[in-house]
Amino acid sequence: KHCHYDQEIFWQYGEWVEVVVDDRLPVRGGRLLFSYSRTNNEFWSALVEKAYAKLIGSYASLKGGNISEGMEDFTGGIAYTRPVSSRTPPVLWRTLTAALSRGSLLSCFIQAKNVKEIGTVTAEGLVKGHAYAITATDKVKRNDEEVLLVRLRNPWGFVEFCGPWSDKCKDWEGIDAAEKTRIHLNIEEDGEFWIGVEDFCKMYDTVELCSVNPDSDAGEDSDAASVSDWSLTSHKGSWVPMCSAGGSRKYPKSFWKNPQFHLVLSQQDVEDVEVYEDDVDVGDDDAGAAVVKTGEEKQKEKMRKCTMLVELLQKNRRQIDKVNFLYIAFHIYKVRTRETLHRHLYRLKHSNLHFSVWISCTVLSTRPDQFPIQTKPNPNQTRPDQTIFKKCFDVVGMVWLEHT
Repeated sequence: KHCHYDQEIFWQYGEWVEVVVDDRLPVRGGRLLFSYSRTNNEFWSALVEKAYAKLIGSYASLKGGNISEGMEDFTGGIAYTRPVSSRTPPVLWRTLTAALSRGSLLSCFIQAKNVKEIGTVTAEGLVKGHAYAITATDKVKRNDEEVLLVRLRNPWGFVEFCGPWSDKCKDWEGIDAAEKTRIHLNIEEDGEFWIGVEDFCKMYDTVELCSVNPDSDAGEDSDAASVSDWSLTSHKGSWVPMCSAGGSRKYPKSFWKNPQFHLVLSQQDVEDVEVYEDDVDVGDDDAGAAVVKTGEEKQKEKMRKCTMLVELLQKNRRQIDKVNFLYIAFHIYKVRTRETLHRHLYRLKHSNLHFSVWISCTVLSTRPDQFPIQTKPNPNQTRPDQTIFKKCFDVVGMVWLEHT
């Protein structure tokens, strides 16, 4: 018997990692135990899954988690999580359309209230706690009314939406046959279906986006053909006990000891970049409300700002604690000099804090408000001696990153 080998490449903490596996796959009763294709002699998906399981630690380690984590490992891009409620249906539809036009990977899910709800099917045929791929957006006309649609796919390949604009819904009877052909309406149980954006916003809770080029999340009103120049800076490090493991802001005597990175954004934006309201100060362990600024103050700040993406990752948590991730955060402060921020400086007005969020996950990324030319991201967590990886994208020009 001959054994063949398959080679896959995944992105892991700033570099591409090669994983080699043989072609022996787990089966039960003569059928593949995990991923399989509808074509009997096609095995590429099962081989990719095996390689990914080897990278993560085991098949069991692949269970649960966020789809954005996997999308980053497969593409090397940056993933974003967007609450569906953060946009009106038409605005969300335009955002999804713009992202898809730039080749982004999009997914969505319905939040399960508890573990027992995961995998349960709603009356409309949607699975809770289950990732759906967003494969297309389009619009059709019915009785002089323009209907905005989103196409989703259940990766199971079955169990489809049975509400308005689903495969066999009567809504399609009033649509011209040419339109049905144009949008590739396929009336069969293949896991893929159309849904109106209004119903999508009512039924789904979260959209996850992953793009190698951060312009994919530039906004619903941006030109799909426009491309900005982005520079990338990354840094690996760890929280060291009794040295740089300062904990959260609940511990003011040690918080300042957390790693600090001085960012100089050397060129301002050529034109305004959309600011997402859900990105601005979404909560902190002791932070107050975001400072409300006047129109004149906002206009002055617009003159010298540069859009930046920040991502903080905790390494190898799936291999160590499976899905028991630490609570991690980064805080971004406006600074005037390159000096290290000491304890007394953190007691200044909250206006110096431009962004902060705490979350338990392997990847924490955001596209915060446009930043002043000099900022200082301050990553931290609640437990010491953990490894981190931080990545920054900067639009237009260079980012100078110094560890202080």
